[in-house]
Amino acid sequence: AEAVARVTVAADLPRFLWLGVDLCDANGPMLSPRLLERLYFPGLAYALAPLQAAGMKVIWHCDANYRLLVDRMLALGIDGFQGLYETERGLRLADLAAKRTVNGEPLLIIGSVSTVWVLPHGGPEAVRREVERCVETVGPQGGLLLAPSSSIGPEVPKANVYALFEHARSYVPSWQRD
Repeated sequence: AEAVARVTVAADLPRFLWLGVDLCDANGPMLSPRLLERLYFPGLAYALAPLQAAGMKVIWHCDANYRLLVDRMLALGIDGFQGLYETERGLRLADLAAKRTVNGEPLLIIGSVSTVWVLPHGGPEAVRREVERCVETVGPQGGLLLAPSSSIGPEVPKANVYALFEHARSYVPSWQRD
């Protein structure tokens, strides 16, 4: 992390880093939050410190149910999340949109068009509705980089991929309409 921070500053690169490990599955943390607090989070805080000192925004990969860990990750200085895998009992886009960084800024969110349900199983109209839901859920405070929730697999019809990108480009959110 020290080397990444040093090179980023020296080369005047964008102060943005995407990282993370799979701490959760669809049911939540794979280890107890208490065990993570004792064994993992202190080391993570140490690793994040040079990045934060360099003014870098850190986006955490979270393609599972991070609902129980989001507040702790934010307290560690995480600035946003990527790969949101929404489920009824898990973390939802609306949950993240309501959160703030330790500095009070909106989170940076990369996602959250579902690569599990909508893209492979919905048609182009369902994809367009999902684009609108994501944009409207995060709202005008910003912080959303609209993207698939994860990799787009071969099972996704091309028409749905085109609908995602075309509608994302043309959709006018409710707060920007005259």
